[in-house]
Amino acid sequence: MLRRDAIALLLAAAAPAPRRAVILLDVRTRRVLTARNPELLAPPGSTLKPLVFSTLLRAKKLDPGEAFPCTGRLEIDGRRFDCSHPQLNQAIDLRTALAYSCNGFTARVAERFEPGELARGLERFEIGRTQAAATREASQLQALGEERVLVNPMELAQAYRQIALGGDQAIVGGLKDAVEFGTAQRAAVPGLGVAGKTGSVRTAAGASIAWFAGFTAAMVVVVMLPGRSGGADAAPVAAEVLRGAAK
Repeated sequence: MLRRDAIALLLAAAAPAPRRAVILLDVRTRRVLTARNPELLAPPGSTLKPLVFSTLLRAKKLDPGEAFPCTGRLEIDGRRFDCSHPQLNQAIDLRTALAYSCNGFTARVAERFEPGELARGLERFEIGRTQAAATREASQLQALGEERVLVNPMELAQAYRQIALGGDQAIVGGLKDAVEFGTAQRAAVPGLGVAGKTGSVRTAAGASIAWFAGFTAAMVVVVMLPGRSGGADAAPVAAEVLRGAAK
């Protein structure tokens, strides 16, 4: 049985409730099990990457086996988006890019979008608060979840439910790897087989937002809260929510 009281206490801790959100969905039925502040809006940061890659795969503009070296350094329009992952002695493919949240890989493949193509692709995931990106740099920033896209936690949960039910094997595998050894390790719950993605972003007002979006075989969970790191701040909350829901 879902322990709603325990989850409510968890959400109330450490930050004002209106700035924290948690969504828990039943994967099979789409039934909402928990919805705390589901309409809060923010840029999605790196939680958008699975949707970006899915859009490219669907358009046959990306092959899951493609791999590129990553220097770890990335600058777009004078802004730095250096990767935080360790230096890897191998080229990075889609699955590895998700596991380690590689900005370099994402920015490189985002160059393949035609103007407005990513915004149209996100509509398939019921994410409609987007603006068409007309330049290469704009497409890259949108693909990184930084600009020209806003989501609320419920929309993101529904999008990840689509991935849980029918996502490309490489994307689902990359999300599992992120929890097993990548950026989302603190979302792991023994016995549940968690897959997911972290995100960290600053809003236009300068607030730091931490995200986690992921799923198990039975549930989809999204956590959004004030914090500088999706891996350090949001992922542990997601683990506690999933652990409580599974009891």
